[in-house]
Amino acid sequence: MKRIIALFICCCLVLGLVACSSKKNNRPTTTTPIGEKIITSDSNILIAYFSWADNTVVTDEDAAVKSALEHFQSVGDHGEYVDVISSASVVKPGNVSQIATWIQERTGGDMFPIIITEPYPSDYDECLDRAADEKAENVRPQLVGRVENIENYDVIFLGFPNWWYTAPMAIFSFIEEYDLSEKTVIPFCAHGTGGIAGSVKDITASLPETTIVLDPIGVYRTDINSAQPTINEWLNTLGFTEAESSSEMGSGETKFLESGTKTMRMTVNDQEVKVTLKDTPLANTLYNLFCFSTMLTNALMQGLR
Repeated sequence: MKRIIALFICCCLVLGLVACSSKKNNRPTTTTPIGEKIITSDSNILIAYFSWADNTVVTDEDAAVKSALEHFQSVGDHGEYVDVISSASVVKPGNVSQIATWIQERTGGDMFPIIITEPYPSDYDECLDRAADEKAENVRPQLVGRVENIENYDVIFLGFPNWWYTAPMAIFSFIEEYDLSEKTVIPFCAHGTGGIAGSVKDITASLPETTIVLDPIGVYRTDINSAQPTINEWLNTLGFTEAESSSEMGSGETKFLESGTKTMRMTVNDQEVKVTLKDTPLANTLYNLFCFSTMLTNALMQGLR
């Protein structure tokens, strides 16, 4: 039975390779899988992010928190935690900024808050009303400050909240202000009931065709306070792992997975075989089919027990 299963898997692999080889290499409309390890130890990293807390002037903190609280409750968020997330949304550091800080702690990248010249209202509904108008009119808010050496960065983490099922218009101001061709952009989003929605699709469409967009992470606003392990796990898939203790690397330093490779491990006649694949279209297809066949084999073997 095991030989039959193995033969079936081999057939799947061969058919899959033949089918995939006939496809044209067009730029995907979605994002590149985060399993693609293209970040190296030599990558220069920028963490650019837009946060409502950084782009409003809070004169009455209680009123600002109350407005956010009432909005969140109106869309179905209830419980004691809502008080916490309402405050975190408008009071610094803010949800998006908190995620950016965790990314910086792991990657060592440079932080760049995206700030507009005209702050948003601290009343949440008024803020969203203005955001809706800006979206409808495709406004590009003017930004404060510049990244003077953008050409030196290879990887850009781009953070934002979900406003009206897309990113705030200031994100598109940032994208259009710089030449981001040949760079890797990694979106991250703090959101409510709408999820990431169309934000990453809209961002991808606004970027040059030569820009690589890796799979994003979205964090629900009620999960922000406990999201650091999830953020770290996501960063692990991108190639950032915590350094192991050794004489060469101190505690808390960052190490990177080897760029452009994937590793497959399989057991043949009770011997573990390790195969390293380079970053080529055929190798990527083989790797994906291997992952699929492994899950299929496990499922079939479980069913035979």
